[in-house]
Amino acid sequence: MYNTLCVDGLPSRITSVQLAELCAPYGIVQSARVVCDAYGASMNYGFVQMATVEDAEAVMQALNGCDRFGGLLYVARTYPRLDKAS
Repeated sequence: MYNTLCVDGLPSRITSVQLAELCAPYGIVQSARVVCDAYGASMNYGFVQMATVEDAEAVMQALNGCDRFGGLLYVARTYPRLDKAS
C-alpha cells in the first residue's frame, strides 16, 4: 500500500502549507503540494504524502466526500508510475 494521496476539489486560494495543515490532524504529513499551472494559478488539486499507510487511510476516511471550502473534497490514494523500459 502507498501513503501518497491526491486531494481534489481544493479552492483556488489554498496554499501547500494550508493543505498540509488540513491533513495534519489525521497523522504526520511528510510533504504537501498544491498543483499550479504555468501562470501560478491553482489547478484545484494537490498531493499529500503521509508518514504511514495508516495516516493516509485516516485522511481518506476523514476528508473524502467531506464538504469543505464550499464544495466536496475527493481524496484518493496514488500509485507510482510504471514506465515501460525500452
